[in-house]
Amino acid sequence: MKKKLGVVIATSMQRIDSLFSRSLHSVLSQTTLPDCIVIVDDNNEEKICAQIENSVKQLNNSTIHYIRNSRTRGMSGTGAWNSGLEFLKNAIGDENYAAILDDDDSWDADYVENLYTYIKRDPDAVFAFLKRSDCPKPSSFAQDELQINNFLIGDPGIQGSNMCFKIKSIMTIGGFDENLASCTDRDLMIRFLHHYGNENCTIIPKKLVNHFTGNNTVTSNYEKKRAGLNYFFRKHIKRFDFPTLEQSLKRAEKLFHFPDADEIKSIWKQNTVVLITGVCGFIGSNVARKFLQSGYKVVGVDDLSTGVLENIADLMDNNQFIFYKASVNDAVIMKNIIDQYIPDYIFHFAALPRIKYSIDYPSASYNANVKATKVLAEIVKKYNARLLVFASSSSVYGQSDGTKFKESSSLAPISPYAKQKEEAENVLNEELKNSSCDVLVLRLFNVYGYSFQPVNKYSTLIGKQIANIYADSSIVIHGDGMQRRDFTYIDDVVSAMLKCIERYKCEKHYEVINIGTGNSYSVNYIADILQSHFKQRIVRRNITLDYQEPDYTLADNLKANQLLDWMPETDIRNGIEKTITKTIENQEIVIGVAMHNNAPTIRRCLLSILNQQGVTRKIKIVLANDNSSDNWQEEVTDLLGDSRLTIIHLSNNNAVLTRNAINTYIQEHYPRCVLIGRLDADDEYSSDNELAKIETIFDTECPDIISAGNYLRENGMIISRTNHTDKRLANSDYLLARLKQMAECLPEGELPSCNLFIKPDKILPYPSVESGEDHALFVHYLLNKDRYKIHFAENLLPVIYDLGGKATSNNKFSGNYIRCRKELYLNALEYAR
Repeated sequence: MKKKLGVVIATSMQRIDSLFSRSLHSVLSQTTLPDCIVIVDDNNEEKICAQIENSVKQLNNSTIHYIRNSRTRGMSGTGAWNSGLEFLKNAIGDENYAAILDDDDSWDADYVENLYTYIKRDPDAVFAFLKRSDCPKPSSFAQDELQINNFLIGDPGIQGSNMCFKIKSIMTIGGFDENLASCTDRDLMIRFLHHYGNENCTIIPKKLVNHFTGNNTVTSNYEKKRAGLNYFFRKHIKRFDFPTLEQSLKRAEKLFHFPDADEIKSIWKQNTVVLITGVCGFIGSNVARKFLQSGYKVVGVDDLSTGVLENIADLMDNNQFIFYKASVNDAVIMKNIIDQYIPDYIFHFAALPRIKYSIDYPSASYNANVKATKVLAEIVKKYNARLLVFASSSSVYGQSDGTKFKESSSLAPISPYAKQKEEAENVLNEELKNSSCDVLVLRLFNVYGYSFQPVNKYSTLIGKQIANIYADSSIVIHGDGMQRRDFTYIDDVVSAMLKCIERYKCEKHYEVINIGTGNSYSVNYIADILQSHFKQRIVRRNITLDYQEPDYTLADNLKANQLLDWMPETDIRNGIEKTITKTIENQEIVIGVAMHNNAPTIRRCLLSILNQQGVTRKIKIVLANDNSSDNWQEEVTDLLGDSRLTIIHLSNNNAVLTRNAINTYIQEHYPRCVLIGRLDADDEYSSDNELAKIETIFDTECPDIISAGNYLRENGMIISRTNHTDKRLANSDYLLARLKQMAECLPEGELPSCNLFIKPDKILPYPSVESGEDHALFVHYLLNKDRYKIHFAENLLPVIYDLGGKATSNNKFSGNYIRCRKELYLNALEYAR
């Protein structure tokens, strides 16, 4: 049966002349006339409508019908188009076709004849080329260019008057969106292509339609265009990827002075869900932080097998961040998470990294690196995520001949970890090849930077070396240190990850890109940089590895530049400086305060710590309340909520037990503590920069123990006598002489109190004495000075020590004060012999 063709002409804006002299005239001048013509009047003035209706009647043509727009009015003709389509559906049936024509456009004389030729094939739609009056050449497009993305960016050449649809097809998708003030043609084509695709669309490969531009159009009305664009972008926001959105917004800014581009970008990001596995790890946490700062919604998953919650502690209050403690290997939980959030982008960082770990624990390593990837791929392929980004490793390349690794280089992994990463890449390529989710594999080259994760034997080189310097002023080097690595700073890696969303346009379903600097440095050179920063003498300890590592890694990052618009910005010296700085900023100096019924002085004590200035590291307080029965809490109510203060409650009724409990608590709960200090609850720091002075000594000398002096307070007044530390205390004879003076209760012999700052791993228990336990501990360190690096800060008096403290007074009254000092002298004398 011959297909019928109807024509819909929508008219508005009082364009009577163009309607009759141009558009309708061009239809009536066709070599072959259509079966039905319907003119839909969208004018507001009754006088104009009556004039058009009378003019149509005067044509005395039974194929031409006049109707008023019975739907939404004044919205770029959308209601008028839909009114006309509904009319044609009833007039000629929905298996036939409707061609659309604006009242100020025209058709070449053989357009309808061509349409009849092509609709015989029963296509969903037919499109001819169109010539705009403001363009020198007509549009031209191929069938494979009829893609949703092209209409998201702009109009590739289909603008209403060259549209011809099977009526059933256009009605199935709901016709034109009557909420749109502009962009109606683009919107219709996006929905049409989403429903039908382009396979059954026909292109007439010649110019048959003329589109006229002018002042009396929606296109020239920027306010109306702005409203239409805003609605269009918001409606289709989830269809855009970021590069397409930017391209579309730039077009809107250029052509229509669209002012809301930044707002639309922000809306896109807020509506974009990023799933990050391994979010509590070094890379995952930094990527999550950057994505949240950029405005994205992030769903993080981590089983905390290697990652730590502290890495994401600052993200927990962000309402755009959701965290799940779960294993990627748990398919049920992962499916539920993906079901709930339908992520647009997936960044797969969950792994048990490091070569040595994969050798020591091959099964656990395989489960985390390969099996978990299989589980994730099986789930993801059933959803419509845009892109899965996988963090692979440069170790998949194996040994090098000294040239740069290209993505096309052959893979020859030499460790279980490297082989697992290669297998995981293959899993993603195979499992997702028939899914809608593209895969981007990033082979990362020796990523370094600061992390809250505790350093251990499986940690990366630079972080481990910095930790060793703080621990014992040494650097451990594998082999001769001549092996060379391409080291990539974490900020540059994070930048590459962000560009996977905001710059990468998928041209292949599966792509591999190197993320490295394109420079390599020897391990010895890294040690040189570290040594130049810390200045103090650092011992290099060379050890022989019991496993094999590649001797040389170097990335060819040309592809990263081409596909991600990415280049590293951080050179190795700057990166190491940043790593050290962030390490220091996140280290802690913890002051332990023992308290028993110290209500009159505790506020003064705590404020002297909390008010310290100029300290780069974080200052924390562990306050041990040892069975106090006074109203001390009322004295410091405003301080109790300070995040720097932790209170533990004990029932020892014993100063020594309480002080040891404080140190144990710090060692167990403050993994980033580098110095432990002590302050009695009735003492205080002498100024607000005393800990800054201690920190300077620690950074300059890197000692195990810092000994300083103190001022003395008696009856509420600071007296003239001070109690300095003295480097001569390292001499046994001088020390014994001082201890003898103490035993004789001579004030000038008294050792300084509350003034030891000790590295956590050098902390020893306070001896079980009833008075002077701090002196006894100090003496132990002095008598074993060969085991410890002690710095005597001879001119530093950081503490004001109260001679009238309750414990001291009670011990003097009971006789313990003198007895313990005599025992301390005698024990030291015996040890020295």
